[in-house]
Amino acid sequence: KNQYDEKLAAAYARHARPAVAASGAHAAIIDDLPDLQRALNELGHPSGEPDGMMGPQTAGAIAAFQRFAGLGETGKDSAMLRSLVQTALRVRRAVQVAA
Repeated sequence: KNQYDEKLAAAYARHARPAVAASGAHAAIIDDLPDLQRALNELGHPSGEPDGMMGPQTAGAIAAFQRFAGLGETGKDSAMLRSLVQTALRVRRAVQVAA
């Protein structure tokens, strides 16, 4: 199976949405895997192209963020991880605005 439907949906999502959904100067909403990938990229944890696919590069970026945050390194996506990444992204953007 070549996963054509999944790749097509990921490509559509990648091009149909802004970098990370935002309202206000430093809001960040992480609803799906492409949002998480974009946020990790912005935070300096390269996850590759935000394609919505959980590959080794995304898992490595998640593990790098978990290490940075002092968490156990699982390399797995979770609601708690998304919340922490979302918070880190908001703080980063707020600091950039204040600078």
